Amino acid sequence: GARHGWSGADTPLHEREAVQKKTFTKWVNSHLARGTCRLGDLYSDLRDGRMLLRLLEVLSGEQLVRAPAPTMGSLCPLWGHCTHHRGP
Repeated sequence: GARHGWSGADTPLHEREAVQKKTFTKWVNSHLARGTCRLGDLYSDLRDGRMLLRLLEVLSGEQLVRAPAPTMGSLCPLWGHCTHHRGP
């Protein structure tokens, strides 16, 4: 029978995911183009949250607060705890 519309049911999952990834990357870049950022790879570029934060700023029109990066001094107490409590 004739197919009406595209459901993707006959397309393998990895192909649908690739199309969705490409489409979403283009959508994100269309918004980030207002600033100075662009995504290359959707997954790796959004991994640390900086580009995602920039996208949220562009979409909301607001400057969002960034948490300060941890310093070695703030990590030292955690490191000491991990090295002294290794278990049995």
